[in-house]
Amino acid sequence: MMEWKIWLLKKHKLKGIFAISVILIFSFLAFIGFGSFYSFLSLIVFTFSLNNFLFPIKYKINSDKIIVEKIFWTREVPIKWIKRVEKIKGGVFISPFKKRKFLDNFRGIMIITDERDKVYELIKKIRKSENN
Repeated sequence: MMEWKIWLLKKHKLKGIFAISVILIFSFLAFIGFGSFYSFLSLIVFTFSLNNFLFPIKYKINSDKIIVEKIFWTREVPIKWIKRVEKIKGGVFISPFKKRKFLDNFRGIMIITDERDKVYELIKKIRKSENN
């Protein structure tokens, strides 16, 4: 029903230059202080920790599931799994819990989009038709 791709590095170029610069500076400092192994390790750790920013994310929403494709993994969530949908800054948050819980940070999914209202209404509509 709806599909889009977002790449935050392209969208926020100045922040991207800063993030890449910080990664390279820390890797260089690790190389000077500890050697090439730790330099490479720091490069990998920083890159993995910023993967949502550095690499594109593809979202697909259809009538039975939501698919989030990132560079290192793909997550498919059935519509039945969604108990709560919230509008947040920069997108929509979906959660398997009816009320806010500490585990939202680990179980919930943030859908990053420029069309927040459209995605929110689509998910609400699909959930409503799923329940009927």
